Amino acid sequence: MAPGLNNERGVNGPIFKKDDPLNVKNYRTITILNAVDKVFEQLLSKQVTKFIDPYLTENLTAYRRNHSCETTLLRLVEEWKRAVDAKEEVAALSTDMSKAFDSLHPPLMLSKLRAYGFSGHALRQLRSYFTERKN
Repeated sequence: MAPGLNNERGVNGPIFKKDDPLNVKNYRTITILNAVDKVFEQLLSKQVTKFIDPYLTENLTAYRRNHSCETTLLRLVEEWKRAVDAKEEVAALSTDMSKAFDSLHPPLMLSKLRAYGFSGHALRQLRSYFTERKN
């Protein structure tokens, strides 16, 4: 069996991201999906996005159609300029989210989706999809 080949669902293995190549924390796992899983993920993504989008604030811009880092920065700069013109204080807090998806916990995500009203059938399908996946 080839290194990184974990199951019939795809190839899993680490990919180097940045900094010191000897530090294991600088690697991210990847999954190379088969064609059926790729199609399933695309369809699932469209359905989940359509269902959940009305619940999200306009200020949340990651992974949303017609939103990007640029649109977020433009909005922030305009808000900051208005605040400075109004003699208000402006502050910013920056966080590093580069490893956020490494800590995705499927049971917690499924629980949150249940709270948002996902059907039992949809949750069972998602749970099945996440079964045997490893980060």
